[in-house]
Amino acid sequence: MFKSLLRFSLQHRLYSERVAWYKDDKLFVFLPRDTDGDVRAEVWRGDRQSSRKVFERKYNKKNTSKVLTQKHLAFSVDFHRLASDWLMSITPTWFFSYGEDFKKSGYGHTNLSWLKRKENNRAVLNHFRFLVAWLRSIDTDDLFSEKGKRDSFLSFGDCVALKGAPFLDETLWEPLPDESEHDDPPSIQKLFG
Repeated sequence: MFKSLLRFSLQHRLYSERVAWYKDDKLFVFLPRDTDGDVRAEVWRGDRQSSRKVFERKYNKKNTSKVLTQKHLAFSVDFHRLASDWLMSITPTWFFSYGEDFKKSGYGHTNLSWLKRKENNRAVLNHFRFLVAWLRSIDTDDLFSEKGKRDSFLSFGDCVALKGAPFLDETLWEPLPDESEHDDPPSIQKLFG
């Protein structure tokens, strides 16, 4: 019951940042703001300042008036009680939509599996690091800030590393196959390849 309250509070807080809760998929999905156009990028600071695309709309190459796909950075969360603290685990992923109301694409699973095959653990870690930094950056408002966005009791702290899991050196694994001739997602390959 309390986990539902935490999730609802997070949902309420992220709504003002144009991050929508997709209940059926149990995902928080970045949507474009009115001023973003075809790309929404968020500035964040990890080791250095950089920018991350969290939404991108791609058009058909032959008919540029038709939207081919809309890709959103998304994430799921779960809440865990550890000692006397509540912690939130974040799992980054992607979401594909169509239309101006961003309905889930029927081809999204194909695009998602293609994208996941191309990403390695370092890419997923960077998505995670971005999400942590972004959540902390929106947490800078307080109850007395001029914006008044801080109507949630959630706050975001540092990452917690849990001890006990073995370290796996990804550089020792076989590298991902080079699919440079297939840089477009499968839906584009089927249409034009």
